[in-house]
Amino acid sequence: MKIKKYFTYLGLATAIALSTVSCEKEIDNIGVDLIDNDMFDSKSKSYSIESENTNKESVKAIGLGQYLLGIYKDTEFGTLKGSIISQLSIPKIGDKYTYGKNMTIDEVILDLPYQSTRNKKNHSDGRPQFSIDSVFGVRSQEFKINVYELGTYLNTLDPNDPSKNATYLSNKEYLKGPSLYRENFKVSHNDTVVYVERYMLDGTIYDTDTIKSSKVTPSIKLKLNKTLIKNIFVDNNNGIDFSSLETFKRGFRGLYIEPEAISENPTHLVSLLMKSASMKIYFSNDVVKNEGKNEDLNGNGIKGEKDVTVRTKNVFNFSLSGIKTNKLERDYTQSKASGTDRLYIQGAAGSEAVIELFIEEDIAAIRAQNLLITEANLVLYIDQNADTKLIPSQLYIYDYTKNEHIRDIFTEGISVVGGKLLKDSKGKSLHKYKFRITDYISDILTTNKTIKSLKLGIKVYNGPSEMPANNTDITIKNLSWTPKGVVIFNESDVHGDKKLKLDISYSKLNE
Repeated sequence: MKIKKYFTYLGLATAIALSTVSCEKEIDNIGVDLIDNDMFDSKSKSYSIESENTNKESVKAIGLGQYLLGIYKDTEFGTLKGSIISQLSIPKIGDKYTYGKNMTIDEVILDLPYQSTRNKKNHSDGRPQFSIDSVFGVRSQEFKINVYELGTYLNTLDPNDPSKNATYLSNKEYLKGPSLYRENFKVSHNDTVVYVERYMLDGTIYDTDTIKSSKVTPSIKLKLNKTLIKNIFVDNNNGIDFSSLETFKRGFRGLYIEPEAISENPTHLVSLLMKSASMKIYFSNDVVKNEGKNEDLNGNGIKGEKDVTVRTKNVFNFSLSGIKTNKLERDYTQSKASGTDRLYIQGAAGSEAVIELFIEEDIAAIRAQNLLITEANLVLYIDQNADTKLIPSQLYIYDYTKNEHIRDIFTEGISVVGGKLLKDSKGKSLHKYKFRITDYISDILTTNKTIKSLKLGIKVYNGPSEMPANNTDITIKNLSWTPKGVVIFNESDVHGDKKLKLDISYSKLNE
């Protein structure tokens, strides 16, 4: 529902508008000189606007800054569920991919590294301590992790246009194959080691390995179903062709990693470092040593022994590479995101605010006045009573009508345009955001073109990936992997001084 407000009109002097000014800073300087000469009367006013919410049906879900796994919910935004789908790469090709004589699969470990930071202090026994970064929600609450064999083939190229790469969006549906794992899970910063029991052919354990990654960082370690993995990768009951990477990916299409809620309590999402993720098959086999010429540890010949059979430890490392994508599912049925006096802004296929500044009749009236715009700010106040704990540190503003960056991003940069959560000198939140959009507003009021729709979109900022690569890179990228969200007041008068408004500073030519 829109709440419409009419504007107090504001204009711009025609002669000054047509003067050659290269940037806002030069405008400011000219304005100061004129004001000093008593030619201008400097003022500032706040102007009402109109706004609405829009939900994002999908966002780009491949090549992301982070991949989310888990379930997060609150009463404002409802529930967000993040699943991960990925292809695997084969470590050996063709006849080099073999498991040898009398093999047993000792363990199959799916390793999903956390985004983590090593602390300065170690544990009392010398082991390193880590902090898990990017956990959203109640990390102490468990959810269940399900791992399936993926039933959908992931094309690298667009089937409709093979000259282009395939596009994967967050709402794409995937088929599930056999279940390979299903257990409860919660985040642990101590997950740095995995223990692998090594087996003889008769099932007895001959050794236990303590395995750490080379970087000794924490990760989720899931022990997959050994019997099913043996059927697929060793016995090859599916008839997979291991002669090339492409034929392998067509035979074994990948993994589908999906969370499942086990209670009504709020749980969490965790951001994973998927570029280092892997599935390792640890196995043992019998190897005949020295073919009749055997030596002891000192290199001396062993008399009376021929073709000694040795139980040998091995591992095949299948990295989770190729196509990786995040499936993001929203459920708004238990959310409050339907109010008429607030705006809901959330990333990860969430929602955006759409703000309409002017209508065609307003612009015509504004242009008839003699004003020089020196600064234009859009101020957004947070509803502190909203039930959300994951407030983004920065929002992003763009031209919603054209789906393009506003000119201020190129002329002034993101640091001037702003959008950060404002704080006082002591670092305490002021519970508001501010965008400086002076060039955008000035362009509207100086152009001779007919403008029928002027809408700005406000979304959660996802870091440098949002930014244009150059001056010709003007289109907004359809990406968002940050699940944080904020509720802000709209333009309704019931919010008083905290209502959404456009603040404009200007100098008026004295006649």
